[in-house]
Amino acid sequence: MELDPEDAIAWRGLAYNLGHLGRHEQAIEACEKAVELDPEDAIAWYNLGWSLGNLGRHEQALEADEKAVELDPEYAYAWGNLGWSLGKLGRHEQALEARQKAVELDPEDADAWGNLGWSLGNLGRHEEALEARQKAEEITRRTGPDKAVPRKIKSTKTVPDSPRIRIKLDRSAPNRPR
Repeated sequence: MELDPEDAIAWRGLAYNLGHLGRHEQAIEACEKAVELDPEDAIAWYNLGWSLGNLGRHEQALEADEKAVELDPEYAYAWGNLGWSLGKLGRHEQALEARQKAVELDPEDADAWGNLGWSLGNLGRHEEALEARQKAEEITRRTGPDKAVPRKIKSTKTVPDSPRIRIKLDRSAPNRPR
């Protein structure tokens, strides 16, 4: 792999790709490097929370998610991730508030509506949960399922230009045990 070791955005990109390959331990390491280089990068904190959560490390994920929304309170996906972490920790009322904020910030995000339905269901508000999930299905039918993927990294903060990252990932290598 060729990567500028001082480029926080490159480390964030590497973390994103590793996470989507299911290599969450390695993604966490790359996220930690990204936030070390640029502690004000909300997307890197979001990616860190997502990877930690995927490993069941929900308390740590919550800390990263809180940092992401602190840095960029308009970053809808960070609010959605915060709701996920809170829900996994059984804090369902707070999870609902975070999910509502995500929908408020990006009302065209089908995932946000589906997750809002999940939170409502956890609170026994089944009719509202059904309505939220129906809204998610309607958005998906209208926009298509592939629209969500590129939008996931969107933040309201301007991202400076970064040199291209050239990464050679061995897709057959399993996640490294810790």
